[in-house]
Amino acid sequence: MSDQSLYWTSFWDVASPRQAARALAAFYGQDAEGAAAHCAQAAKHDGRDEDHHFWLAALDEIRATDRRESGVTETVESG
Repeated sequence: MSDQSLYWTSFWDVASPRQAARALAAFYGQDAEGAAAHCAQAAKHDGRDEDHHFWLAALDEIRATDRRESGVTETVESG
């Protein structure tokens, strides 16, 4: 019996950005945003475009969670 978890090409294959954001928050706490940014930067530097986009999406999840927890909402000004 083969283990399919050994055959993945990007983080999209094994987790969602929301799952990654939660894991980073649990492990790094207040430093989760920096950890996600570091992962995105490393992926970009390594030429792993799919992973770069994954970590940017995880970073967006972390920031959205932080905004929800702090009660901050985004407003759009018309003008």
